Amino acid sequence: MRDPDFCVRGEDPRDGNIWLGAADDIILRKRGIEFVDGTAPGFAAIAGAAPRNEIAAQIAQELEEENLYVFMCGEHGGVRFSEQLLKAGVQVGWPTRLVRP
Repeated sequence: MRDPDFCVRGEDPRDGNIWLGAADDIILRKRGIEFVDGTAPGFAAIAGAAPRNEIAAQIAQELEEENLYVFMCGEHGGVRFSEQLLKAGVQVGWPTRLVRP
């Protein structure tokens, strides 16, 4: 079983793994249409971490309800927002629009 905190760059980042690196042309085309047709009205960028895992999950849920893509980067005190979501049981990846570039 793969460690859920392990970051990969594979053939298909839509498989739910945390994505590390730039999105390729295929991903940009597929996801870009959502910005054109209005199903994704925008995006949010989160740098660092929330005070607690539960707060991170709440923030992510609120942004998901707005159909925003959430790009997570950086860390605070050695903790990443994406790791907090995984620990809180939140699914991370392109399908949920919670992405760590």
